[in-house]
Amino acid sequence: FQPLVTAWLPKLPADVKFSYLPAAFGGPWDDFVLAFYAADVMGVRARTHDEIFKNFHEENKYTLEDIGAVDAKFGVDPKVFVATMQSFAVKAKLSQARAQITGWGVDSIPTVIVAGKYRMPKITSEDEFLHNVAWIIAKERAARAKAH
Repeated sequence: FQPLVTAWLPKLPADVKFSYLPAAFGGPWDDFVLAFYAADVMGVRARTHDEIFKNFHEENKYTLEDIGAVDAKFGVDPKVFVATMQSFAVKAKLSQARAQITGWGVDSIPTVIVAGKYRMPKITSEDEFLHNVAWIIAKERAARAKAH
């Protein structure tokens, strides 16, 4: 699904903000949540996100060393990256993500939240899912325009 999202994001209207919220479900997921936020803190997430995703979901590489090796491909010192993953600031972001996921009732991935009120788990084909998300976005944009 990630490659479709990557292709879909540039098509969103300029006034639509898309933010990733990593799947902080515990267990092996947490290392990748920490990697997401460490990459964000280090300013390399835009370059490394898709590769980290591929490493986890397609190549089944889950260890901190695996994550560090991906970032090394992009010029990031793996030791610095892993240390950043273990930092207080990044672990705090993990806690915040966990709380937000719980608050929104997210229990599967992918799930898209639109306008903080529409929770849309992927229960259809990927193309239909993105079409439905776009429809809700258009509905919300129209409602906001009408309110102003």
